[in-house]
This record gives sequence, C-alpha cells and structure tokens, in this order.
Amino acid sequence: MAVLALTALSQFSASGQKSLERDQPERIFEEGLFHYERGYYGVARELFGKAHDAAPAGQGALMADAAFYEALSASYLENGDAPYLLERYLEDYPESKHLSHTNFRLGELAQDDNRDRIALRWYEKVKPADLDREVRLRYFYKAGYAYFMEDDYVNAARLLGNAKDVPSKYWAPANYYYAHIQYEEGNHEAALRTFQKLQDEPGFQSVIPYYIAQIYYMQEDYDQAIEYGTPLMAEAKGVMRSDLARVLGDSYFAKESYSRAIPYLSIVVNESKTPRREDYYHLGLSYYFEKDYVQAATYLAQVTSGEDEMTQNAYYHLADCYLKTGDKKNARVAFERPTAMRLTWPLRRMRCSITSS
Repeated sequence: MAVLALTALSQFSASGQKSLERDQPERIFEEGLFHYERGYYGVARELFGKAHDAAPAGQGALMADAAFYEALSASYLENGDAPYLLERYLEDYPESKHLSHTNFRLGELAQDDNRDRIALRWYEKVKPADLDREVRLRYFYKAGYAYFMEDDYVNAARLLGNAKDVPSKYWAPANYYYAHIQYEEGNHEAALRTFQKLQDEPGFQSVIPYYIAQIYYMQEDYDQAIEYGTPLMAEAKGVMRSDLARVLGDSYFAKESYSRAIPYLSIVVNESKTPRREDYYHLGLSYYFEKDYVQAATYLAQVTSGEDEMTQNAYYHLADCYLKTGDKKNARVAFERPTAMRLTWPLRRMRCSITSS
C-alpha cells in the first residue's frame, strides 16, 4: 500500500509540475501587470520580458501583450532603449490592438524632449477610439498642446476641445490653452467664458485675471476693465504689471479721464522693456488735455517716427504744446516736419497763424 501511495503521489506531482510549467507565462504576465498598474515599472519590465520569452509559439496574443507592456515599462523608466522597443513592437505586431497606444507613447517621448514636430508625426497615426478613456484624454491634451506649440491653432483647438469639458487632470490646462487660442483669434467672448472657469483654479490664479481684464478692455467695457483690474495692481509684477497698467491707463484714456490715465500710462512707459508708440501717444495726449504742455511735448515727441495718422496728430498737438509754452521756433519745426503728408485743415490753419506772426 505504501508503494502504491508513493507511486500515485509521484504521478500527481509530475502532472502538477507540467501544469505549472504550462501556465507559467500567463502567471508571470499577470504578476507583471500587477506591478505595472502600481507603478513598479522596473519589476514589471523584467516580468513582461520573462513572460514574452516563456510563451510558446501558439500564444501569440500573450507574446504581443507582454512585448507591449515591456516597452511601455521601459518608456516610463526612461530607459534608453524604450523608443527602439516601441518601434520594434510596431514592426513585429502590425495587427495589434495596441498600435495607437504605441504610436501615442512614441509621440509623448518625442514631446518630452521638446521635439513637437516629431511628436505630431506619431500623434497623427493615433486612432483615439482605440485608446482607453484615461489615455484618450491624455492624447487629446498632449496632441493639442503640440499643435499649439507649432502655432496650428485650428488643430490645437479641435483636440483640446475634446479634453476641456471632461473631468480629468487635463481639464484645467486644456481649458487654459483653448481659451488662449480663442483670445489670440479674437474670439473674446468665448475666451472670457473659459478663462472665468479657471480663475479660482490652483496654478492659474496668478495669470487668468490679467487675461480677463484685457478682454474687458478689448470689448470696450472700460468700467468693468477698471473695476476688475484695479485690485490686481497691488500684487502685479514685471510684464504683468506693465500690461495691466496699460489696460487701466487706456481704459481711463478712452473714458477721457486723463488725470487717472496718467499714473498708469507712466508705469507702462517707464517699466515696459519696449513701450509701444501708442503708449507714448496716449500719455502725451493725457498730459496735453490736462494742460501740462511740457510733459505732453516730451512724450508726443516719441511718436513722430512713422508716416501715419498718429504721427500727424502727434505733430499737431506737439506744435500746439510749443505754441502754448511760447516756443514758436520749435512749433514751426513741428509743423514743417510732415511736409510729405497731407495736412488736416486745423494743422494748415495753425501753420498759417505761425508763419504770419
């Protein structure tokens, strides 16, 4: 009986060992997937490689899945051979269900190296419907951002639009770049609505209000621009401070509240790296209408480099400033400078008054 028992146990063990060996590739793959889903990509890569090598020829699907996840694990580990493994996967398994994900991951790697054009070549091969929800949203955002960086706002808006209304970690940045595109394209109302959704969002609170204030100004809602923008000046710094000062100064200028425009426009002229001609023009005119003709002449003189209506108007007011301060010599020079331009009637009339005196 003992001999029979030992024989039976031996046969059972041999059968169990064969079953274990036969099931081993699947078990190794499942263990690798367990570690992959928890972010342990080093262990996962090793296990997927073992599963791929252990899989018999008849288990093509398992081999393909193991090779795919091995390549993905290598990419998240930032291993140097990751691009090679991903591209080889495309060649070895051209009918795989993971082709879109593989192309997307290759695009991400290129984008991480700031090679947006190369990234777009991979992204253009992706079929979004083949990606799961999380990866699909990531694709919409990252491909949209790549197009944004290449100034292709049409495709950028199209892709970002698919991510901006779906709750995910890409919701806020997708909305930001989408709103920026609308802002640049002159779709101010659409930009405003989207920016307003982000004004309390962490990471965007420091920049969104400046966009909103500028949009109010562009919409000629000067009261709203002033009301919204004035409290922001207390903490504004650098470029944002000068840009916001321009919004406030130009808003007051448009409302013909010149005394209130002057402090803000002075910030723009004195703190901007390269003030615009319009900045000098508005500041000069503000001083002019406040009857500070010396200061007005100082800033209006900075506007006379072109041959346009602004230059002509600047010369007109500049000449008047000189007249009102008793400097007829410079007044005459100011009138004679734009001789190549067609003079307006007030300028002709004032010129006549100078030459006759």
